[in-house]
Amino acid sequence: MARGAASPADLQVVRELAERGVVVTASQLESWRRARGMVHLVAAIGLGVQKVGTDALAEAFALFG
Repeated sequence: MARGAASPADLQVVRELAERGVVVTASQLESWRRARGMVHLVAAIGLGVQKVGTDALAEAFALFG
């Protein structure tokens, strides 16, 4: 997935919120992605990369440059 591109999970969240009449801006989506990336980094440190998954860890590193 290209850096900055919304993942399928991100798009699902946006669709579900839109169904409830909640508008999600690009900056809010970016904040969501960064928060999720931080969770993946912390989980990888605490649980190990095997538990978190290499894809999630790679995405987290990409988010933080």
